[in-house]
Amino acid sequence: MGPDSSDTTARAAAQTRPPTLPESANATTRPAPFIRRWTVPGPATAFAAAFTALALCSGCYTTRTVRGDALTVLREQTDEAIVLPGADGPDTRLRPSSLVRVRRADGSLSKWFGARNLRAHPEGLSLTTWTVPFSTVSAASVTGLSPEHALLLEGTSPQGAAIERTADGALILHPGTSSIPDWIRRFIEARRSAGGPVADGELWSLTAGYDASSVSLPGAALEAATRDGIRVVDGLAWGDITALEVKNVDGFMTWFTIVSSPVWVTGVLAVGVLGGSVADLSVEASTDVSHAENLSDSPDEAPLSDLDVHRSTVLGRARSARLSPEGGTPVFSDSALRKAQFQPMAWASLGGELTTGRSSNLLLGVGIRAWEVAEFGIGTNSWWADPFGLGANLPGVPLAPGPPRYLPYLIVYLHGGMDFDLEATRRVTLPLALDVGFGTGNVWQVRLQWGVRVRIVKGLFVGLHPFNPQFTSAQVGGTSSRSFPSFLEVGSTF
Repeated sequence: MGPDSSDTTARAAAQTRPPTLPESANATTRPAPFIRRWTVPGPATAFAAAFTALALCSGCYTTRTVRGDALTVLREQTDEAIVLPGADGPDTRLRPSSLVRVRRADGSLSKWFGARNLRAHPEGLSLTTWTVPFSTVSAASVTGLSPEHALLLEGTSPQGAAIERTADGALILHPGTSSIPDWIRRFIEARRSAGGPVADGELWSLTAGYDASSVSLPGAALEAATRDGIRVVDGLAWGDITALEVKNVDGFMTWFTIVSSPVWVTGVLAVGVLGGSVADLSVEASTDVSHAENLSDSPDEAPLSDLDVHRSTVLGRARSARLSPEGGTPVFSDSALRKAQFQPMAWASLGGELTTGRSSNLLLGVGIRAWEVAEFGIGTNSWWADPFGLGANLPGVPLAPGPPRYLPYLIVYLHGGMDFDLEATRRVTLPLALDVGFGTGNVWQVRLQWGVRVRIVKGLFVGLHPFNPQFTSAQVGGTSSRSFPSFLEVGSTF
């Protein structure tokens, strides 16, 4: 071993050792967040991207703006969806399944809320309600308290507490070092023992919740609030609402996305297969979640606090309307809420191939329409393979195999699909559905249904379904297993 061999060995060892940091650096440097990375090869990327695209594009949404002065129709309860005039274009359909948000007078926007919870008050519009524990009450005052009950309130006050009487007759509770909720509970117990009715004008003003919400509560509801919590209404005065934004599923774009999906899915697959590693998909996940930004989907939307985001409140820089939880009228009646969830429906269709008359069908079905879009049902199909004897078969000659020509195959089918509206009144819709059935003679059938429907009155509609692809399990009586019958349909929702 030469004289330089030890130096060479030492340099090699130094290169293999990890670098060390000074003690000061070790004391102040935060460890980097843990990052996990997955890499998916090209073809698999294409399939993953196609599946994700289908999931994301199964519903395309559009947002319309309604001016605040057009919201007077919300003050009356309705059994149906409401058509509101659009401020920037077409009308929009406000239904219980819609999402809404408010543009305030100061230009800021609220969070999104479900329209099913809207309530119209004389003073304003409430968007949501929630319950806070009674133990969070931090301030209280009362007006309209009877003289007897005012004495009980004073007699149940804790040591060091005081009651301030204002010029307008309001009694403000100052608990000192004690708790206002305990004081009020003792007062309620004493009033229950003493008996006597609660004055009609008794009104409690409470500050409750971790965000110090102001709540007005009638005296008759005070005891229930101590037990069940305080319902807080989140809303704005009518004058503070300059516009209402309504978000709905865009019927035509969703229909077009589904119908055109074979084209763009094929394109995605081709890019993934041909692109190879170029189409690799990398996904990073970090455990550093100590801070999350409140991203806005509008450049002029005011940032909301963490509490606002958690509770989805509209309160913020705008002044809040003092709305009573017991007051107000729901915008949508129970019937409207039921229709938004599901509607029974029935339909009948008659059709066949226009050129030959073969593959004739008489469809009868019942089902439900859910969320005003999805349809699920069951029905029967009386299917004639060759009812008019066109082609090689003559009238009266039995079909082989199967019953005589004029006796249909009876097929029981399951129906599933969607009915996309094209405009706010839902007068014209585009149905897209799949029927799968099995019947006599060991025949099974699959049919893709598309076309157009027109609503006549209420829930009654008529439909035209041209050239619907239909596949039957076997050739029967010379009829091809593939056919394209057209249908006339009449049906109704209830």
